[in-house]
Amino acid sequence: MMDDKLCIHPKVMDCRPVMRYASVGVLVDDDIPKRLAKLCRDTGYNRSEILRLVIDAILEANGC
Repeated sequence: MMDDKLCIHPKVMDCRPVMRYASVGVLVDDDIPKRLAKLCRDTGYNRSEILRLVIDAILEANGC
């Protein structure tokens, strides 16, 4: 579970598989583009905004 202080839209929580694969530098889940498109529709964020939130969460989780 991501830290509440990140203030991430609840629907972005659905992107945890993206974070898991992005954190090892490999995107192997064929469903990720569909999940990302759904997050864009559900949250109103664009792909860049969602990916920035994911990257920021990964960096923060790793103490960067």
